[in-house]
Amino acid sequence: MPSRGGLKEVQEFITAYSVNAFPHIFDKNLEIWKNYKIPSQPAWIFVDAEGNEERVLGGLQLGELRSRISDLSTS
Repeated sequence: MPSRGGLKEVQEFITAYSVNAFPHIFDKNLEIWKNYKIPSQPAWIFVDAEGNEERVLGGLQLGELRSRISDLSTS
């Protein structure tokens, strides 16, 4: 959710970092940032089928990200 800045900056971020393979939310009023207590990017919120949340602040290596997504898809 690259939502710091205007919509144009968000679209440029998505393009520049090739993260257009999944949907993005434009959080114009930073409500999602505040709700999940996200102080900065990068940040990840993983939500399983039961609604349990895990917050990760900081970057993730591709292998770790794939593993977490795989774990969610099998839960």
